[in-house]
Amino acid sequence: MIKLTPEEQEYWDKKYNEFVREKLRESEEDIKVNGTLTEEEFWEDMKKFDEQLRRENQLRRKNIKLHIPETLGKISKKFIRV
Repeated sequence: MIKLTPEEQEYWDKKYNEFVREKLRESEEDIKVNGTLTEEEFWEDMKKFDEQLRRENQLRRKNIKLHIPETLGKISKKFIRV
């Protein structure tokens, strides 16, 4: 754990408080512009996000599986030459 001087601690406390205030201001502005979601809308958005994330992960896994034999072949050829 890093020990800070009282002055350093005060500085970082102020920075943290500024960060939190800025995030709250951004959230309030977002609510004014975009409104809020009902609980049902929130869960529907989360479900869509989860499905999209799962599809992306599945595609990544397929790409990794497809490229592994090529990579292993190249590596084994280099190893044999050495």
